[in-house]
Amino acid sequence: MTDLLAPAPPGLSFLATFVVQVADPVEIGSTPEGTRRIIPIVGGRVEGPELRGTVLPVGADFQVLSSPTLTELEAKYAIETDDGDRIYVTNFGLRSGTPEDIARLVAGEPVPPERVYFRCTPRLTAAEGRWSWLRSRILVGTGERLPGEVRLTVFVVDWPAVEIRWMKSFVAVAEELNYGRAAEVLHIAQPAVSQQVQQLEKRLGVKLFDRTTRSVRLTAAGERFLQPCKDALAGIDRAVDAAVIADPKVEGRVRVGFSGAYGQTELSSLARSVRRRYPLIDLVLEGATVSGQILDEIWEGQLDLGIVSDAVSHPHVLTRQISVEYLSALLPSDHPLAERESIDLAELREEAFVANPAATGSTLRRDLLAACRDAGFTPNIVQETTDGIVLTALVAAGVGVALVPGDVQTYPNRVVLIPLDAGRFEVRAALAWSDRPVSPVVQTVLDLAAEVLPTPGAVSDE
Repeated sequence: MTDLLAPAPPGLSFLATFVVQVADPVEIGSTPEGTRRIIPIVGGRVEGPELRGTVLPVGADFQVLSSPTLTELEAKYAIETDDGDRIYVTNFGLRSGTPEDIARLVAGEPVPPERVYFRCTPRLTAAEGRWSWLRSRILVGTGERLPGEVRLTVFVVDWPAVEIRWMKSFVAVAEELNYGRAAEVLHIAQPAVSQQVQQLEKRLGVKLFDRTTRSVRLTAAGERFLQPCKDALAGIDRAVDAAVIADPKVEGRVRVGFSGAYGQTELSSLARSVRRRYPLIDLVLEGATVSGQILDEIWEGQLDLGIVSDAVSHPHVLTRQISVEYLSALLPSDHPLAERESIDLAELREEAFVANPAATGSTLRRDLLAACRDAGFTPNIVQETTDGIVLTALVAAGVGVALVPGDVQTYPNRVVLIPLDAGRFEVRAALAWSDRPVSPVVQTVLDLAAEVLPTPGAVSDE
């Protein structure tokens, strides 16, 4: 029966031709929609490149509703494959059509309804064996009614190959409805997010977002895709968790030093990821006064990793940038500028400032001085402290104002964090580790950090 093999149009893979032998139809009644008939199935044969078998007649039939404009069809039958499996099939759909019509239907293009013959959906099941994968696939096809038989040409809808990073970018944009905020959530550059969403839309052949210069919203296709996409990503995480938890190397202690001024969001993200994926790793977080001290302690072996200012260096410590933030103004909640959405740094020229001590070599103090210099003034520093909590308390008490990284951090109700608009000053955080060989458990955390804390602005090739 090689003459029954059919070429597949784009987006489809040919599965088999079903030659279903039928008896004379039996009319079972009429409704306002049309005439209902049953066409008993008495046997048949399935032929394809791999799927071959016999159509079983027991309890099998076509149920047909005919009207002047349309024929609705539903068929139920079983196939006994030549290799001993049994597949239970439900076809339903409409009459007539060509493989090209089906390809247009799959691509979301309009097709006259009277020309689409049938679809098989995941209602198709297989009890066990090599064909059980058909449970999760969508089948479509075309058919032809001949004397004594119905001939069906069945295709498998090809799943478009998509990348996990595209799906993550889609979910982030769908939840934030803003490409810039999605990029911050993902810790990648905004152009990379836009590029990955476009690649996903191109691969799926549908538009997921309606975009204007002022807003982003999900299309109907995007709304349908969102929850299954999130479920798929969660399933991937569970699969990875199941694999790595059994890995004997991921057990032990990793000491991470941090300075409160830099990479707070990144540190919490890394800590959560380690706890979730590697529950046998004891991640010990140790606060330090300044970034330079952290680098020294990594070299001396007192720390394994550190989150530091990207502006510091050590001849025997390696670093990789993990975030880009901007200095924001930390003000008392009753400050005259506290209700503003943003301020110009020059508006603080007459204010008293709280800062880190100069003697500690604090990079945050250097950032403060450089930003104020760019704004045309020298800050009046009236109080110094190395402790971030004390600094916040001093600001809340009205002793002075401060500049700190970030615009999304959580602070007590008595202070507010206001982004700086004109002349925004970048501060960069980095992950640091020794240039000497590290232990397997430290390398595991480094590898995880490369995944959850990618270098900002890095756009990988498709």
